[in-house]
Amino acid sequence: MSQSFDPPEFPGKVKFLIFGIPPSRKLGHKRGNFAEFARSIDINRKTLEGRLERSTLCAETQTILATKLGFRVDWPEWSTGSAAAFEERYTKEVPLLREAELAPEMVAPSRPSGRATLIYGGVAATLLLAVSFVFWEKAPVPHISQVRLFDESKSAIVPGSDADGANPQHTLTALEPRSSNNFEIKSAEKFFFAMGFVLNHLNVGKNGAMNVKFSVDGLSKDGVAWTEPGEYQYEDRWKEFDIAKSLGPSAVRQAFQLKEGEGFPIAVVIECKKWEELSKWNGAIRINIQDLNTGNKDQVHLQYLVNLAEPAMTDSGMEKCQAP
Repeated sequence: MSQSFDPPEFPGKVKFLIFGIPPSRKLGHKRGNFAEFARSIDINRKTLEGRLERSTLCAETQTILATKLGFRVDWPEWSTGSAAAFEERYTKEVPLLREAELAPEMVAPSRPSGRATLIYGGVAATLLLAVSFVFWEKAPVPHISQVRLFDESKSAIVPGSDADGANPQHTLTALEPRSSNNFEIKSAEKFFFAMGFVLNHLNVGKNGAMNVKFSVDGLSKDGVAWTEPGEYQYEDRWKEFDIAKSLGPSAVRQAFQLKEGEGFPIAVVIECKKWEELSKWNGAIRINIQDLNTGNKDQVHLQYLVNLAEPAMTDSGMEKCQAP
């Protein structure tokens, strides 16, 4: 699995590295001090802020964080798990120092004597929280997370799509992780794979109206080999893709461990490509989103990589399927 895309819940994981006791003792920075944290990992503060605000936590930043803070980017808890799971493993595997060596704020305080002490403590705590969370309370920006491949062997033909015996479209009968990302393309007619991802922090207008463009592109060495474009015009659009219609919206949410309102989970089947397109594909998949309601015309990109064997196809290709 490529580390060029952001781990799920990575803002929460990085927040733990900045505010948590074990990472602060490991790195030596003052807990909650973002500027000192950035200096300690030898990254300019503005550079680090920019990387964390983008849709992708790049491989370089992940490697620096892992090296400086004593974990590995191939930990499942980091690469695919939740922020809580990562915090739990980090806390267990990076030993805490003895109580006498802990930061003073972690040693049980004596009972305060007098009202003045209580007021001062409350004000200090409030100010600390206000300063510490300035970075994390910035307006969220659209981003893509939880990219994954599903097991395409758990599939069925969409009823009615093969009425004339040509170009059947597929859906899934279960959302199970694919055992590997190794692909071998033997024919364009039989080619398809299923993937999912979550679109986050998109602007929803009155009555659920949205204005989002997104696409899934297969890249070549010269550009784009194939593309699957789509539009997201209303809040429940994701429920109308074939997989969500086949399995139900709750099954799609469960696959991504999302609650109601936590992002827009997309589960789609990529298929019906021409031989000329597949023969140029180098295995890189780029997901793009553009939220036109924000007034920002820039697209947000995220890249995923599959291990693609050299295509060995002899068929002449096929027409593209109709979009759902």
